[in-house]
Amino acid sequence: TSLNLQYEQLNNIDPAYTVGMQNNDASDGFAIAYNENYIHNEMAILIMQRNWVSVTPPEGQIAGGGSESIHVHFKTDNFPDGDYWAGLRIASNDPDEPALVIPLHMRVSGASAIGDNAGIIPNEARLLQNYPNPFNPTTTISFQIPEKSLVRMVVYNPLGQIVKMLLNKELTPGEYQIVWDSTNEFGQSVPSGIYFYELHTGNFNQIKKMILLH
Repeated sequence: TSLNLQYEQLNNIDPAYTVGMQNNDASDGFAIAYNENYIHNEMAILIMQRNWVSVTPPEGQIAGGGSESIHVHFKTDNFPDGDYWAGLRIASNDPDEPALVIPLHMRVSGASAIGDNAGIIPNEARLLQNYPNPFNPTTTISFQIPEKSLVRMVVYNPLGQIVKMLLNKELTPGEYQIVWDSTNEFGQSVPSGIYFYELHTGNFNQIKKMILLH
């Protein structure tokens, strides 16, 4: 599920813009950007369920005079080239200190979840066993394709439910590697167990089993 917001022309004298969505009575909503000057004419904002950024801890309280470290993790795999923006909101119960929204910016340019193409053109499509196996928390999946085609690599659980789409893009002939970090589409670590990974390209389709042990 996704929603795309497309700006045509911006006419504010003050170039600082606040972007977000709310319901009719303004009782619920969310902010994407607060008083930021990176909003520009013909800019598109894509809102979707897939997470490209996560914050640890996701929430909490800090006593007066205290401090807390916040870790921000960006995920670029399987995201198209472009700029991605989000906001980290820090609230305060001090009436003189309003909520602070820290803009988060990720730029994807020529990024890929796969390894280098060695320039070797295989004779046939092939999916290799992941290594290591069993693994914790990452494993590498190697495959090869003999011709240019749309390639999909998907991880499933034993119930046949999609855990994560590792790859969905057009590739040139060659040998590739892709790394799975044992997280799902939302960036959350999945439990130990048996998982299946499937390679689909053109008329080729193959599934192999792997084991995650935390």
